[in-house]
Amino acid sequence: MKTLRTFILLPLFALVLSLSVVAGGDSVKDLETSMILLADEHPVLFKRAVDNYVACLKSDNCGVVESALAHVVKLRIAFPNESFTDVSREVTRLAASGSTPYIRFKAALTRQVFENTDLPDLADLPDTANPDAFFSELGIRLSRTLVRR
Repeated sequence: MKTLRTFILLPLFALVLSLSVVAGGDSVKDLETSMILLADEHPVLFKRAVDNYVACLKSDNCGVVESALAHVVKLRIAFPNESFTDVSREVTRLAASGSTPYIRFKAALTRQVFENTDLPDLADLPDTANPDAFFSELGIRLSRTLVRR
């Protein structure tokens, strides 16, 4: 089982690393730009990247899940018109039955982004390298925006 996880996760980490190199940096905006370029120029690889995010959301490793949640928020912001059905299904599952309260909370915030694609004020969220800081800021912004509705 450990070998299978490694087989699944290593290509994802290599892909994420290569995305930031393609964009010429490591900022979140560069990652978004890389995802858009990948989707436009290599749709098969883009689908594989999305499938890898789904695999990470199913991981037994809490850190992998939390990081993947942050990345799929950015994915959703970059592609508001895409359905991402499998990702959305996993996020909903995690919000209801994630293995820790932190994962359930972060998945609930992520779910709001997936359900409300017209949310303003999300394009310049902090770097996803620190999921705690990322979700803290996301929660503040969602609270400000959704309370006004």
